[in-house]
Amino acid sequence: MRINNSNLENNSIFTFEDKNKEYEAQIQNITFVCSQIQPGYAQYVKELADHYDEKLSAIIRFMLPDIEEMYGIHDMEIIKAALGNAFIDLDNKTLSYLEHTLDDVHIIDVEFDGVFETFYSVAIDG
Repeated sequence: MRINNSNLENNSIFTFEDKNKEYEAQIQNITFVCSQIQPGYAQYVKELADHYDEKLSAIIRFMLPDIEEMYGIHDMEIIKAALGNAFIDLDNKTLSYLEHTLDDVHIIDVEFDGVFETFYSVAIDG
């Protein structure tokens, strides 16, 4: 069940997901989640969504060594088509691909900072 938190700023982009006990926002096929809405999160979400497409090549280049090792794929266009929708945990600054089509077992996580300006690690877990 989704409920709007009336204590949040007007026109909040977040709704509370009772099932997962977290706040969620959906913009441009990107799902954003957090346990508590921090000041500036609404603006940060909009910036991340606005810059995601232009930063996607840099994200893929950062993931490329891990994807090559795991799947043997090095074509960035194939990877881009396989990633699917992004899922971003604002609390942990983690970008995840939960529904990618490279396989049906693993989740791909990328730790980042800023508006996809710095990347720290890639994890492919299953």
